[in-house]
Parts: sequence; C-alpha cells; structure tokens
Amino acid sequence: MSAAAYDFNNMDPFFRDLGDLQAKFMSLEYNLRTFLFLHSGRPFMQDMESVAVGDSFEENEFTNYDTLPKLVAKYNDVVRLKNAALVIHPSIVEIRDALAHGRLYRRFADRQSRLLKFSKPDKATGRVRAETVETLDPATLLRWNTFMFKASRQVWEALADP
Repeated sequence: MSAAAYDFNNMDPFFRDLGDLQAKFMSLEYNLRTFLFLHSGRPFMQDMESVAVGDSFEENEFTNYDTLPKLVAKYNDVVRLKNAALVIHPSIVEIRDALAHGRLYRRFADRQSRLLKFSKPDKATGRVRAETVETLDPATLLRWNTFMFKASRQVWEALADP
C-alpha cells in the first residue's frame, strides 16, 4: 500500500497508541533537559532552530549523552529539594527500555501484540533471560500512556515553578 493510499484517520488504534507513547517519551526527555538546563546556571542556550549538521556546541544539558535513567535521577535530585510531589518514579525507564530494546511480536492481526525484552547474555552460560514480557493490549497501552502523561505533567509543573 502506498503512503498516498494510507488512511491516517482510520489507523489501527494499537499503532496510534504506541506512537502516542513514543511521542510522550520524546517530550519527557526534552522537558527533563529543559528543566535541568534552567537549573544549571548557564546564561543561554543555542538557538535550536538554526542548528545544522556539522555545527559544534559546548556540552550542556541539551547536548550531552545522558541516558534517560541519568536524566530522571538528576531531575529528581533537583526537584526533590523544591517539591517532592514532582519526583518521577524511576520505573518509567523500564517501560522506555522495553520499548527501545524489546521485540514486538504479533503473529496474527487478530491477536494482541507482545513485547519481549531479553537480558544481555550471562557470561558463564551464554544464555539470556526474558526481562520483560507484556501483552500490549489496550489496557496496558492506556496504563502506560496515563503514567507517561502524569510524569510529563509533573515536569511541566516543575518548569512552571522556577
């Protein structure tokens, strides 16, 4: 099916909800970085609109390679001192890791998708273990999307209260 023939208004709700969840993670990371930048004491941020391939910048909260677990920990360290109710539960990282590193399995279109995430191989045995096994039914996606919405809202509240 060509892109021109695809009906974006009538898409599979599973993929819509999964995409919504991914967008929430991207937004959360951006907002965590914004919060950390604003609390870094740096005087200004580069103009994101004018960034081009090959441009060089000083490392800061937007440009560093901090992973989501590190961003959440840094955010929580700062926000805990201001308003402990805005701390983000670190389990949010487990959901993101499962989505980023897991295998999405759906053998038949009329069945629910399963998300499987495996460990790194055990050095002694060479075997891996299943770390995440989730059926991505509408209830799970709703629960995860709601969790993400609440976490994003907490960061927004923290940003609104400098």
